[in-house]
Amino acid sequence: MILRYLLGISFMLILHITITPILSFAQVNRAAPPITQDITVDEKLGDILDLSQSFLTSKGDTITLADLADPQKPVLLNPLYYDCPILCNLVLDRVADGIAALDWTPGKEFTIVSFSIDSHRNTRRRTKSDGASN
Repeated sequence: MILRYLLGISFMLILHITITPILSFAQVNRAAPPITQDITVDEKLGDILDLSQSFLTSKGDTITLADLADPQKPVLLNPLYYDCPILCNLVLDRVADGIAALDWTPGKEFTIVSFSIDSHRNTRRRTKSDGASN
């Protein structure tokens, strides 16, 4: 009796394991979210950046791209959100992986400039969260 019961349970378990993957389908949403429908990318390959563009540091100082980069070397601009839990780490990891595969060395043959594109936070708040003094 117990053997018949265990065989029945085993059969049901095997049936469940083999049929469930066939009946389970992932739903893929290929449609872009409505908020992104008006976003475009204007590629300007080969254009030269205006190195006089200014940015604010976490301490509130103004700095230009010319202060950060040698105009004779390529620059990798790495826009990031100041405070993002997942995407920024993925971007930084992939950039690091890509750089590791290069024969060039950052700072020697090219420059990497990472900057925040989060305009909703002010410098004073960033400075305090960084632990820097004003």
